[in-house]
Amino acid sequence: MEVKPTQPQITTIKVDVAELKAALSNWKVGESLLAVARESSQQGRVMLQIGNLAVEAKSDQPIRAGQQLQLVVERLTPSPVMRVVDNIQPPSPQSIALKNLLPLQRPISELLANLTQLTQTKVVTQLLTAASTAITPSKVNSSSTPLLTPTLPGQPVTTSATTPPPGISRDEVRAITQLAQRLVSQISSSSDISKPGALEQAIKSSGNFFEANLLKGLQGLNRPTPNSDFKAPLLQLLDLLRTVSSSKSLPPSSDKLPLSSELTLPGSAPQAPARFAPSLPLGDTLRMLADLLKQVEGSLARIQLNQLTSTPHQATEAETRPAWLIELPLRNGERIDLVQMKFEEERGKNSDGNAEKQWSVKLAFDLDTIGPLHIKVTYAGGSISTIFWAEQHDSAELFKANMGELEQRLTKAGLVVNKLDTHSGAPPFKNGLLAAESILDEKA
Repeated sequence: MEVKPTQPQITTIKVDVAELKAALSNWKVGESLLAVARESSQQGRVMLQIGNLAVEAKSDQPIRAGQQLQLVVERLTPSPVMRVVDNIQPPSPQSIALKNLLPLQRPISELLANLTQLTQTKVVTQLLTAASTAITPSKVNSSSTPLLTPTLPGQPVTTSATTPPPGISRDEVRAITQLAQRLVSQISSSSDISKPGALEQAIKSSGNFFEANLLKGLQGLNRPTPNSDFKAPLLQLLDLLRTVSSSKSLPPSSDKLPLSSELTLPGSAPQAPARFAPSLPLGDTLRMLADLLKQVEGSLARIQLNQLTSTPHQATEAETRPAWLIELPLRNGERIDLVQMKFEEERGKNSDGNAEKQWSVKLAFDLDTIGPLHIKVTYAGGSISTIFWAEQHDSAELFKANMGELEQRLTKAGLVVNKLDTHSGAPPFKNGLLAAESILDEKA
């Protein structure tokens, strides 16, 4: 059998005749076949696997073990001839992780609403009253919960062979609620971020830079301590919930994501996050545990997706531009709001018509008093432009009435104001993926 090249030239030099005849009865001219190298080529020879058929072939180009080749049948008689049409590259680790995490993600705002409820004294008292008095292993103590856990969102929990207690014990309730309290208390408030440097610190501790900050810490650089990062207590809570669940027979989670809630694709333009009311079934502690575990896993998956897609993306064949998508939680009284922020480098033109590098920040959030709000801030050449899109007409009019005051404050801060504008409705942002590799298989 002969394989003609488009890339490497491969000519069959040995094949089992009986197996080849069986294969020939199924192959058709023009058919596409997938071949996989069973081992790396040596001295110009390589063993290929085509379906159930092992073919020893000769190649004038090196082939590595596991390499995939797309072949097209050009002729079957008097001897088979195939052409290499594609040298298939295996998916990158980033692409695999994206596709695995995408179905696991859940809105972070959903979890935050429920964690805030678990910090309320009356709720803690209710859970302690309903809790079992079963003896709890000391390993669920929240103060001894490790910072990092080797397990990942979506990984199954191993169930202990011992007889499970009837429900969550009081020690377990205390451990869970204390960790929830610590997580909520370390989230910056909306008034905190108005202080110099506070917003920058909050962004650095949003979870997107957790591993990078750990690495900087190991290198002796001045970075936020890992425990102050939003992702750190989430990992601790995940480990705690899995430890508690390992000795329980948990019912299926009752947590169903409402169809009305929208999860933006990682890397797309920010959208005002959906608002959630507390939804944990406090009267059924085991089902509450199952729901909470699912939400923590989903929120961590969401953060990991933001991290994976917040990488330099290919704008053109010759240019790569950095971009970051961050979801920043902010305490606002007894509620926690979530702000989506997208930072990216863009290309624009200055007043002379020449190309100019500029930075833009897009923000999206939903507040009780003004509704969904989108903001785009662009900085280029020492000047700043800001555009607001308020989905409620009254809110748009309110922003228009205060544009003069905003311009004065920006000028006082030393910025040159180029443009300030307000629109009623949703912004015309294009939802394009930032990652160089799409998380969707266009050939599926």
